[in-house]
Amino acid sequence: MASVLATCRAAYETFLSRELVTLGATGLECIAPGVVAAKLAPEALAQPLLALVFARAVLLEPEFVQGAHQLPDAFVRALGDARVETAWPLHVGAFESSDRGVAAKFLSATARRLSRVAKLAEPTCEVGTHRGFCIVPLEAPRFAVSREFVLFGQQRMRMDSRAPSRSFLKLEEALRILGRAPEPRELVLDLGAAPGGWAYAAAKRGASVIAGMYRDAVPPL
Repeated sequence: MASVLATCRAAYETFLSRELVTLGATGLECIAPGVVAAKLAPEALAQPLLALVFARAVLLEPEFVQGAHQLPDAFVRALGDARVETAWPLHVGAFESSDRGVAAKFLSATARRLSRVAKLAEPTCEVGTHRGFCIVPLEAPRFAVSREFVLFGQQRMRMDSRAPSRSFLKLEEALRILGRAPEPRELVLDLGAAPGGWAYAAAKRGASVIAGMYRDAVPPL
């Protein structure tokens, strides 16, 4: 079983834990506000972790350190014998602006030992799987860090000029998160379809769509 650390908005730990259980997680424990530790089987990690809704970040095989002064040492241990020749992603916290100071102090301290590597750091909040360095502040002065991590957040969706409204973007994001979308020859029933964005999202994938509105919701012509 692999150790993982998942973060979410404080007070949503129960919902995140339920999601992790659906992936087969065991040994769940809330170790700080908005932070849940768990064990996952290797095959579970191969599943699309981006299907998690309440997670903000998931750290794979995290290490715990006491005090910000130990973060550079943890980074060196995480690198091991790897040579860093290109830009690498750095993420601190769970999209909180107050964590920028931690990132700045970490890079400053790291630069004194690995100047070239520190200059290649690229702070990121981009949704997806990353191999770089992630720092999650816990209850002071404790931190969790990891070389491999997955970040979550709002999906970037592209507007379709043929769509009847922007409402279809909501469904597009949901379909991407769920990993399932209407397919050709499937039947989709859209009740309360106006202005038609969701019906369009299904129809453009080749599905047959029956769309309707409540009569009282349609103004007389």
